Amino acid sequence: MATRRRLILLGLLSLAVFNTGCTTSSGTTIVRNVRENGVYYALGAFVLAILGFLLVVGLMALERKYQVLASLGLRSLLLQIPVLGKQLGAGQQLHSAFQQGKSLKRQFNQDLQRNRSAGNKATQALGSVRGKAGGLLEDVAEAVTDGIEQSEAGTSDTTHVAPVAEQPGNAITTAATPQRRQPTINRLPVPAEFVTAPYLLKQQHEVNIVGRRLGRYQLEASHAQSDLGRSYHAFDLKLGRPVLLTILNPDWTQNPQQQTALLAQIRHCAQCDHPSLNAIYDFELADGYLFIVGEAVAGQPLLDYWQSWEQAGKPIGYAELLRLVGQIVAALAYGESMGLHHGRLTAEQLYWEADPAATGFADGRSHIHNFGYRLCEDEATRRACQQADILACGQLLYQLVTGQPAANEGPITAPAELKPGIPVDVEEIILDALAPDPADRPASMAALAALLREVADTLGDRLMSGGELLEGEPVIRVRATGEADRLIRLNRDTFYIGQERRNDLLLPGHGVAPVHARLDRGPAGWEISDLGSKGGTRLSDARLLPNLPEPWLPSQTLFIGPYQLNLTTATPQELAAEIVVEAPIGVALLPQAARVLPGERVDFQLSLVNQGNQVDHVSLTVAGVPDHWVTVSESQLELMPGARGYLLVTVAPPRQSEATAGEYALALNLQSAAARGQCASVTGLLTVGEFDQLLLDLHPEHLINDGVSRLQVINQGNRPVTLELIGRDSEEALLFTVDEREDWRLPAGESTTIAVNIRAQQRPFFGSQQRIPFELLLDANEGRHFQNGQLLLTPRLPSWVLAAAGMSVAFICLVFGFIGNILLSNRPVVLAAEIQATATALQQLPVETATADPLGSAAFNSGLPQSCRQIRQQNGSANAPDGEYTLYVAGDVDRPVAVYCHDMARSAREYITLDTATSGGNFSTISYPDQQLRTTYLKVRLDLQTLRIDPTDRTFALVEGSLPSFEEEIINDFGSAIGCSEIAPSGVFGEANINLVGTPFVLAETAAFTFAGPEVDGAATLSEDRATATITVTGNCGWAVPHDQIPLAYVGAR
Repeated sequence: MATRRRLILLGLLSLAVFNTGCTTSSGTTIVRNVRENGVYYALGAFVLAILGFLLVVGLMALERKYQVLASLGLRSLLLQIPVLGKQLGAGQQLHSAFQQGKSLKRQFNQDLQRNRSAGNKATQALGSVRGKAGGLLEDVAEAVTDGIEQSEAGTSDTTHVAPVAEQPGNAITTAATPQRRQPTINRLPVPAEFVTAPYLLKQQHEVNIVGRRLGRYQLEASHAQSDLGRSYHAFDLKLGRPVLLTILNPDWTQNPQQQTALLAQIRHCAQCDHPSLNAIYDFELADGYLFIVGEAVAGQPLLDYWQSWEQAGKPIGYAELLRLVGQIVAALAYGESMGLHHGRLTAEQLYWEADPAATGFADGRSHIHNFGYRLCEDEATRRACQQADILACGQLLYQLVTGQPAANEGPITAPAELKPGIPVDVEEIILDALAPDPADRPASMAALAALLREVADTLGDRLMSGGELLEGEPVIRVRATGEADRLIRLNRDTFYIGQERRNDLLLPGHGVAPVHARLDRGPAGWEISDLGSKGGTRLSDARLLPNLPEPWLPSQTLFIGPYQLNLTTATPQELAAEIVVEAPIGVALLPQAARVLPGERVDFQLSLVNQGNQVDHVSLTVAGVPDHWVTVSESQLELMPGARGYLLVTVAPPRQSEATAGEYALALNLQSAAARGQCASVTGLLTVGEFDQLLLDLHPEHLINDGVSRLQVINQGNRPVTLELIGRDSEEALLFTVDEREDWRLPAGESTTIAVNIRAQQRPFFGSQQRIPFELLLDANEGRHFQNGQLLLTPRLPSWVLAAAGMSVAFICLVFGFIGNILLSNRPVVLAAEIQATATALQQLPVETATADPLGSAAFNSGLPQSCRQIRQQNGSANAPDGEYTLYVAGDVDRPVAVYCHDMARSAREYITLDTATSGGNFSTISYPDQQLRTTYLKVRLDLQTLRIDPTDRTFALVEGSLPSFEEEIINDFGSAIGCSEIAPSGVFGEANINLVGTPFVLAETAAFTFAGPEVDGAATLSEDRATATITVTGNCGWAVPHDQIPLAYVGAR
């Protein structure tokens, strides 16, 4: 409305000029006016045209200063005239560039003056931080003084530049202070991590940091807790490998003595090179955590490995057991030769990595995590640690042989009482290692290793467990429908029975609890206790009460789920008989039917029993679903005669249209090596659930006045969808016409294109352009999908046409004036008072102020976090520490960004992490002929609303080098460079680099750089994909800076 008023005003003003020049107050015609006024009329009309032009230009200049005059909008009106608008726009850009150059030069001079007095402040801030870091400056003051004196006497000073960090009181240090080389303490230099670690670790809260990133390491799961600290399974994002990360307890770095001892311990452990010792890669300080990084955990816990062999009934020989423990002892002996002793070794810290082609119990290698090693310097401590390791090895061997842990205090039960038939030499090794007097134990780990090897060579094939049953040996007979009988040795005092693998007797059938019952050997015989199972336990016809032991006689049958258990002894007939069965492998499937959604997984457990009389190797094939959906836990399973084994079959249909919803009949076929073909088969039912997923693409999204937009719909779900499309806009100014079709059903995995004709209900003749946002609403089954677009509505007659018409009328008046001057000589005086009155009346017409029409009537907000403040609001300040988070640009789920949230307790600012280690980029330099100052940016601040980088934020910047004639360093802004030559150009170039590789952003098309300074020469070179930019500049002095903030464009993961 306001624009129309301005156009009417300008048109009336042009008509007034025409009327004033072409008519008189008496209403004479144009010919008569020319005859009466002559040349004076022509000169007057020309002067009026000049005055009118100057008036418009003056008003355009004044409207920038006074808001009242801005309502006229004359400047914007003239810019719409094609030729005049182009020239005015170019002049404004030149003027803006000139003003920015002056501002940058003034700012550069101010920065130089401020940096001259920044040294004392930086030194005071550094002293404050060191004072807070556990009071360590007082403890090492004398050593620091000695180190500085030696450095000044023997070598030149080395500049040490610390990262820019945020100080208390929200004061940000923008430049680092040169420091002297750090002193040495007991010839072991203490790294900077140990200086700040106690202060930082005291400030951290007990939070669950699984899922967080510490530096380049992603924490995936917790591993174990020890007095050294807590260890985590982690992943090295830089080298792409799993690692074990141990966060140190703050008590280990409280004073210089502890720091020195810990550093020496880490360095000694890092030098160890033994197959059974996990290597140490690095130690680091990140996000307030001091941690050690080492080789990832391999294999499974040793006790779990030993228990799995016993549960499977596989034979374990005494010689194999001694060789396995001998590997562990040999690793400890190697550490002893390096001056390291464990001193706190337990069975839970030991892991075993079995050889994939293993056939024996000891085929593989052990793992000891050497983070727990201690450097024992004096003889008394070394001897105590050595004897503690020998005692731990004896306890481990005792537990593996007898199945029970050794008592920590008081006399221990002899192994022969718990394990009848144990070889005498094996029992002597155990008793010697567990001797109460350390003098009676082996002299060293090497001596114990040699003793184990010697005894193992004399034992031959003597079995400890598994293998053939002996006549008269007490056993439990396990029976189930469809399965062969099993005989279980009663070789311990306590048996746990249940469905979990940790039980001594594994019963995987329906109705069996994870830990169902316990069998204990009492003075009068065996006693059975139900442990509160849901299905219950029956002894003959009586149901057992929970947790109340009842005697179990050989004549009674114990019922647990589908299983029947009896106490008996192995008879010669059972041992000698050859059981002939039609199917050598018995098989059962749990569950028999399951439901899964695409993108998820479901597990089937296959229970196998070798019902033959020879060792068998069984393989499994699954039919009924695509092969890439199925994963089997083992490619081939070895089963001893009468033994039971288990295969885990995982079915994971992908979240794609190929995983069609419906029922699938599974056929699990077993192939037996002994039977030389298929030996058994079992069927199951898998139901794949439905999911809908549509991909929409509208082209074009922007129309002018009217046109056809085509909406492409791709059905990425696993079932057909029925489509219905309607269009709408908030102003109801548009008409939508959708093409007609008979079948609106779209099958899974297919695509279709829908044409929509969009036009305005009414197009105005006059006025300004209007942007009308619209959205297309697509109903598909039970879901709704939206696609947004915009229509630009222009008037039939552009606004600049009226302005040109007015100026044309004024020009015609000038032409007629000159004609009148030629024809007639009379020069009557034009009534100036009438012209002035008319112009004054026109200027007094009421003018309305324009109101900007926003682009779009609806803001997209999906509820996904778009800023660090939203993360803090959603999770609370206590649960939102500084660290890595995933945000979404404009709340769009398809535009995620990995962002580092900083200062979450107060300002909650967003930063993106840049790759400086591999690319060497993201730096700014100030170069002189002999010296250079280099600033490297690890992270930069990014406004996710505007997608612009703030180049002045130096929170995560590192500074190196120095400059002549200045007391302190100058830190460049991100993407800026300065090159200073005494005679320019002389090859001294300032350089800057921007490298966005590894982020979902590239430099926007509007990104620009300004070069200024005396005799400046330089260039900014962008890569083809605009992911990197290299800026070089020289002069006396010449500088290059980004044009305002640096705009980015989102392109997604690359």
